[in-house]
Amino acid sequence: MNKIIAAFFLIFISLQSYSQDTLPNFNVFILSPENIQISWKNPFEGCNQIAVQRSYDSTRFFKTIFSPQSPELPQNGFVDNTPAPGMKVYYRLFYVLSGGSYFFTKSKQPRPAPANSVIYKQQDHYKPNSNSKNVLNKEWNAETESLFKAPQLLPDDIETEDLVYVHWVTIYKRSKDSLIKTMDIDFYKKYKDSIRTSTKDTLFNIGIDEYIIKPFVPKPVWKASAYLFTNTDGYTILKVPEFGKHQYKVIFKEENGTDIFTLRKVQDSYLMIDKSNFPHAGWFFYEMYQDDILFEKNKFFIESDF
Repeated sequence: MNKIIAAFFLIFISLQSYSQDTLPNFNVFILSPENIQISWKNPFEGCNQIAVQRSYDSTRFFKTIFSPQSPELPQNGFVDNTPAPGMKVYYRLFYVLSGGSYFFTKSKQPRPAPANSVIYKQQDHYKPNSNSKNVLNKEWNAETESLFKAPQLLPDDIETEDLVYVHWVTIYKRSKDSLIKTMDIDFYKKYKDSIRTSTKDTLFNIGIDEYIIKPFVPKPVWKASAYLFTNTDGYTILKVPEFGKHQYKVIFKEENGTDIFTLRKVQDSYLMIDKSNFPHAGWFFYEMYQDDILFEKNKFFIESDF
């Protein structure tokens, strides 16, 4: 009886170990030497984005190779049929939840798919077709054996550097919440040169192969108006164009937007406004309307008498 119970628990634990993992955990199974399946269960209702990323380094150089159109599905997967032959390959998932929170899972290497597991395929699933468990195990072993040998030399016409040492750079805008692009190092060099020569934006390094682009924000340069300004004697001069053809109104304001006074109808093409009309020295703003349409909005400075 004890042997039966022990056997039952052994089978139960074995089945549990091969069950479909829930994010942030996921499964990576070898279907054949050219096909590796990445699958997951999504427990989050507000999942906005999921990306499968691949690298030939366990911690760096990850590149997105698949993003499902429906990331909110409770169960999904993807079959990678383009891994570099003879190379150790690693996978991880990147997912974004409602509210902007984003996460990277730990990287995983593929392992042989268990004979008693259900293999999930992109928005679908199927079971391996075999009548014999022993035959099925032999099939899996034959298919995966070559992937666990020591790395083999690639043909001479394949550049191993391009396969193993591809250098990926990630670019964000303003913060890591806004991903612009993940690019290889050669394209990044051209991109950086174009930023430097064609814009005034700046690239800042924020981590290993991660950069933030900060758009250039020009400092506002004040330009005195030709219609309302202060002269050397401290008077505020108002000159309106085409006087007689148009009616003008000017509203004077403090820097905080509070109204000071209003010239509801300008009576002359040239006016001198004494500084006593203004409560203090400093900057003042105004809005000039021509026929009740905003004609100009600017500011002027009144110097102190002391």
